[in-house]
Amino acid sequence: MNPSEVATRAEEFCELGYTVIPRQLDESTLAALNDAADHALTAFSKAIDHGVKPAGTELNPYMRSARCFYCWDPVCRDILAHDTVHQLAKAVLGPAKLWDMVVLEALPLPKNAQLGAYDWHRDFPPLSTNEKPAYMWIFFCLTDTTPENGATWILPGSHRNFDLPQPRKGAVSANRPDGAIQLCAKAGDIAAINPHMFHAVGENQTTGHRRLLNIGLCRQDRRPLLNHWEIAKSGFSH
Repeated sequence: MNPSEVATRAEEFCELGYTVIPRQLDESTLAALNDAADHALTAFSKAIDHGVKPAGTELNPYMRSARCFYCWDPVCRDILAHDTVHQLAKAVLGPAKLWDMVVLEALPLPKNAQLGAYDWHRDFPPLSTNEKPAYMWIFFCLTDTTPENGATWILPGSHRNFDLPQPRKGAVSANRPDGAIQLCAKAGDIAAINPHMFHAVGENQTTGHRRLLNIGLCRQDRRPLLNHWEIAKSGFSH
């Protein structure tokens, strides 16, 4: 992105709590990341079936995930150097570091399901008026994200609103607060969100999956979810 577009996207992120940047992955990279995701999600699922609970992973029958995704293929590690990731992070967070890298897959939600994937929530408390964001989730869409396949619901502006009550638990679409929208994008696009705002996983009413790759970033003064250097030291250099 040129400096003007970086500034525009950073302003959207800070004011609204999100921004969508189109066409950030070419077809070959998108295919390679989806192949790596197939391997990672299958391995995580097998481990869970054998009684292993991966660190930092909430178990849910309608959502599959694999953390430390950079371990699975060089293409996963290479995407950490994506120019847009670094440009946007620098403009919003200043000096930043990797909080986590996770692939997320929303599975079809049966009509008789007793719960959805995840209810409305904030990942971190809301920000004060002049406080700089401490975290940024940069989602690379590995599939199209649509209303039908459960695109993430967000409540723009809620990252700076302490007065908003917690939305009720239950069906996300039925309990959405006024002003909520679904964050729709095409495969290969970036959808970045401020995790201080209310958001929720939509209900996947299709027969396929919806897949996102999240590069989670944090300010230098915050602690990453895991010790990435220790986990992947054979593939990284300081």
